[in-house]
Amino acid sequence: MSGTLLLILLAAAPPAASPLPASERPSYEQLRGGVDADGQVTDPRLRQETGWAVVRGFAWRIELEDTRRPGWFVPVDARDTFHGDQRFRIEVEAFCDVYVYVVVRNADGSHDVLLPEPGEETPRMAKGQTVVLPSDGTAFRFQPPGGTHQLRLVASPVKLPWADSRRLLDLKNGQELPTQGESNPATPRSIPQVKGLEAVIRQIDRGDLAKGCVVELVEPAAEGNLVTLTSADPSAKPILVHDVALKQVD
Repeated sequence: MSGTLLLILLAAAPPAASPLPASERPSYEQLRGGVDADGQVTDPRLRQETGWAVVRGFAWRIELEDTRRPGWFVPVDARDTFHGDQRFRIEVEAFCDVYVYVVVRNADGSHDVLLPEPGEETPRMAKGQTVVLPSDGTAFRFQPPGGTHQLRLVASPVKLPWADSRRLLDLKNGQELPTQGESNPATPRSIPQVKGLEAVIRQIDRGDLAKGCVVELVEPAAEGNLVTLTSADPSAKPILVHDVALKQVD
């Protein structure tokens, strides 16, 4: 895998403060502890509050090499502007059992698959399993030209029949693979992104979202951003597509 790929990603900011006691607050840990390896919601409170039967996804973060300590990597924020010659790595942790793909579209229009790596099978990551890219202990490095790059992380409950960068970039969030007899199953027109489980529950309580709603939930935590796709249908197998825009100057 080339170390000249142009990307960087964000590490999570601390969760926003809440007036609720920590013991009562819906949280990242409630999500982690209330979902089994298949993504099925096992926490009765979580199921009652949200109407979700399924929550599938992953946690991720990017670590940038500390210029004062070569070989040491620290979390960074993707909203920053990055510069040529900086070195970084990507860490992805499976929130449940999923197939994970990582692809980048560079500012010059080129695109590359980072995971699975060339010649490797797509990894079926088990709940709690972590991969660090590059996997050989090296690091990616920013190279010119600068611009805005698109990093895409894909989590699928089923193995995709291809790991092609163009097809991965064509996927829509919430899309499902066709079943036998289907040419192309319906894709949700728009899936709202909500930051924080607490915010989702407030919106459900207000009636802004329906119980059992399909949302892309982004839950910040020190361990890395958790990104999940939800469903009220326990048999649903939608593909989660999460994009990050990355800015680089030379």
